[in-house]
Amino acid sequence: MRVLGLETSSPLGSVALLESGRVVASAQQEAAGSLAERIVPLLHGVLASAGWSPADIERVAVGLGPGSFTGLRVGLALAAGLGVGLGVPVVGVCSLAAIAHSATLPPEVLRVVVLDARRAEVFCGAYDAESSTVVEPRAVSLVEFPRWLAALGEPRALLGQGASLVGAEPGSDHRPLPHAVDVAAIGARLDPAQAPPEPRYVRDAGATPQSLPTAPWSR
Repeated sequence: MRVLGLETSSPLGSVALLESGRVVASAQQEAAGSLAERIVPLLHGVLASAGWSPADIERVAVGLGPGSFTGLRVGLALAAGLGVGLGVPVVGVCSLAAIAHSATLPPEVLRVVVLDARRAEVFCGAYDAESSTVVEPRAVSLVEFPRWLAALGEPRALLGQGASLVGAEPGSDHRPLPHAVDVAAIGARLDPAQAPPEPRYVRDAGATPQSLPTAPWSR
């Protein structure tokens, strides 16, 4: 299966193409400006690098957050447009699960992913060796985090760029921010009927909508 992965929930926007689990091409870019303006050119670039046409895409996998509200809307709008335009299924992947997927750890170790949520909070969730959810993602205050973590038991490893905020060194080799490569890898094995592309906001936005990209292709 040829899968397009999109991840726009963090300051690191990324796009990836996977075929039968193998990474064919990927690209990432810090969202110094408007991610809505940058993500489509990034997509065109990886397609050109892989030698694929849009018609070669058989599935779209998109990161659901939690993360940037504006970034999530950009990725979800683009994924929805591509799904309609190309006539392919769109699956949603939790962005914290994508980080868990990138880790190299023994199978018995719980993957506890922590990202900076600002407002003196972190986004956190826990995942098993198959990147399946053990504890649903949520926003937890820095004050309450030690109690939340202690309830998870051992063995566990903290992952993600938010680990330093809770006084821990990130465990294992992994990507500290979610990446489209892992979104695509997880999305390839999901049942579209069980993985709708619905955002994981986990708290109120307090954000202003911006213009979103339209689908660049249609069949």
